[in-house]
Amino acid sequence: MERKQLVNREPIPYDAPLPELEELLRDKEMQRYCLACEALSWRTDEESFRLLAAQLDVADRWRRLYAFRVIFRSPYSVSLSSYAVQQLLSDDPSFVLAALEIIEEHRLPCPEQAIKAAVAEHYELLHDQGKLLFRLEASGENYRYLTDLFHREGPCIRQEIVADILLDHYEDSRPAELYTLLAGSRHARQRVKAALLAKRRGLDPSALREDPDGHVRKA
Repeated sequence: MERKQLVNREPIPYDAPLPELEELLRDKEMQRYCLACEALSWRTDEESFRLLAAQLDVADRWRRLYAFRVIFRSPYSVSLSSYAVQQLLSDDPSFVLAALEIIEEHRLPCPEQAIKAAVAEHYELLHDQGKLLFRLEASGENYRYLTDLFHREGPCIRQEIVADILLDHYEDSRPAELYTLLAGSRHARQRVKAALLAKRRGLDPSALREDPDGHVRKA
């Protein structure tokens, strides 16, 4: 991960002494606080980690959230894996979405049921946080869970991630079912996937030859 150099056009003080960063954490301006969090998150000493970890208990939710988003860059953050999983149960959707991103990005251990429950409850708010579902094992229960998500309304990106997971996990065992599922999507990108699946698996794609979308017909 490449570290950024600016927060809102202001340089991040990576080389600042620790007492100076500690002072910035107490600053009333959120901008100054964020600069300190960014700088501390890339340091490898335990004291920097402790300063940043203490921010997970502050009263201001936005400060807690910012610290939460960056703290897992620290090598000491392994001790906070359970904290990230706990945030999947948060009453604050911002923390749930952040937890999904963090668990996926940093490959933190997390029970399947916790992931599935959080995604299902907050599905309408997701963008690409659903990528964490790639971690699910292939099973009948998880297949039904994923197809239920696929049928829920939402933008193409959410459905596309679920489609990719279904193809990755179940194409070998359920090609015909997946073709029918994808071909019935209102999103052309999923119907293209259906056409390509039909080609790979020797299925009949004739139902898509008169599709209103040119990309689907071409596929």
